[in-house]
Amino acid sequence: MRVVPMLGLSLLLFLGGWTALWVFARYEAVATFARWRANERSFGRAWTCPDEHVGGFPLGIVLSCDHPTFKGPVADGLFQGELGGLKADARLYFPTNVAVTLAGPLRMQEVGGPRQLDAAWTSGLLTLRGSLPGDLDRGQLDMTGLSVGAGQGATPPLGQADRLTLGFKPVERSADVRMDLETTVAAEGARIPTLDAAFASSDPLSLRFSGFLTQLGFTGGITLPEVLDPWVAAGGQLHVQSLIVTKGAFQVDAAGRLGLDEEHRPQGRLDAGFSGLAPVAARFGIPLGALQVGGLLSGLLGGAAASSDAPPADLRLPVIAKDGRLKLGQVDTGVRLLPLY
Repeated sequence: MRVVPMLGLSLLLFLGGWTALWVFARYEAVATFARWRANERSFGRAWTCPDEHVGGFPLGIVLSCDHPTFKGPVADGLFQGELGGLKADARLYFPTNVAVTLAGPLRMQEVGGPRQLDAAWTSGLLTLRGSLPGDLDRGQLDMTGLSVGAGQGATPPLGQADRLTLGFKPVERSADVRMDLETTVAAEGARIPTLDAAFASSDPLSLRFSGFLTQLGFTGGITLPEVLDPWVAAGGQLHVQSLIVTKGAFQVDAAGRLGLDEEHRPQGRLDAGFSGLAPVAARFGIPLGALQVGGLLSGLLGGAAASSDAPPADLRLPVIAKDGRLKLGQVDTGVRLLPLY
């Protein structure tokens, strides 16, 4: 009858060991979060986590915050903001996989300035694989019912989307400390008022993008000059492997490379296919006949072939950004490309 006591002792030892493992994992999770916040503070970005709570016993570690706040440089200004809440969940048996549930709204206000940005969503989930703060393997952000506005209650909003997915995967380069970043973007049911006005169409937009950014160096910079100046100096480019945009009857698919010139304007070439272009060309005063001739000449002169996953197109010709001008083939669209910063 010694079996029962032995089983009981084994169970107690197992539970004690598992509890010790959970306590250690909890300590590591809190320490990692603290290191990440300290790393952010070193770059002038301060994060707070009010009502921080750590739970999830016995199978995982769940760290949650109510109304976390942020203050620091964003783009070309100093902003402070607040998020509705976040909850980071990791399993003990796979601690480098973290699922972060984001609760809206997000509100940002320029410190001492007039600019505001507010965002709300139905659901938001950020999945991360790897170790914080600087050893992430990949990540993906999934959002539904997204609405972004220039201030609380702003009407109309700057943009909306039924679903938005952003994915990334760093790819280390053997030659230096920089890396490439594989990226994917997908949007469904997007509505952008400025784009609707330009196209004279209220049809929702869908987008599929895959490609990668080259020569990235993550130095902690967050303003556009801090991020983009070293990237431009290193010869960084955006390699568009596949881009498909649909808005009503209008559709474009494209592939190519883009970068920034000395004046920080977009430059490069995309080989593109168009369907339903006639109404858009007429609205912008672009002669469709000249585009059709240009597409024919491009094909005769050996223009780039469409990728295997590109949809059928009525017209194929290059889109060229150069010297602040945007051309379709050799036809100047009249669109002027402004510096990004």
